[in-house]
Amino acid sequence: MNSSSEWSSTSIGDHFSPNYFVDISQYQEEKQQLLHHYQSEMKHFPHSRSTEAIRYLNNTRGSHVGTESAEAFMLIRKLA
Repeated sequence: MNSSSEWSSTSIGDHFSPNYFVDISQYQEEKQQLLHHYQSEMKHFPHSRSTEAIRYLNNTRGSHVGTESAEAFMLIRKLA
C-alpha cells in the first residue's frame, strides 16, 4: 500500500527510488480485498491511496520488471 513516502521532497535526497521488485501477480485480487480492512486510510480515486490507484501502480511496477503486477522496495541490505 502507498505510504507517505510518496509525498517526500526530492530536494532533501530521501525520495523513494525502488531497486527491488516482488511479483505479486497471483495475489493482486487478494490484496484488493484486504485493502477494505483499511477503509479509514483509503480515499477516492484519483487519490494515490485508492484501490484503483494501487492496482494501477502495482501493474505499472510489474511492467517495469516483466510481470503483471509487482510491489517495489528500496533494498538497503539483503541477508542470505
